[in-house]
Amino acid sequence: MLKKYLGFLIIFYITCLSFSYGYESRYSTSLSRMEREWLHREFTEDNDETRMSRLEEKVFGTIHDIDTKSRYKHLQQAFDAKKTMRYKRRNNLYDYPTSLPMNVDELLGNW
Repeated sequence: MLKKYLGFLIIFYITCLSFSYGYESRYSTSLSRMEREWLHREFTEDNDETRMSRLEEKVFGTIHDIDTKSRYKHLQQAFDAKKTMRYKRRNNLYDYPTSLPMNVDELLGNW
């Protein structure tokens, strides 16, 4: 009897935890990261459509009228591009040559 009671309490506790955290979509974590980066705040109480519209307005200046998966993909590409540019800027990794070509003396002549 005690085992059944304990099992019931564990299942009840886990169920209550899942309800207390609410609905979490498949895009929720990524959208939260983008919102923190671009909007400096998370809007977890809103649905995915509203969150994506807000981000698109900020990033692209307009809201796209396409399916959710494509909208998310475009936002993710923009987010990744921004991260890459920030990394390059921080580490000075632009497309500068890192060495001189062979026979540089012949190319330059007598300076």
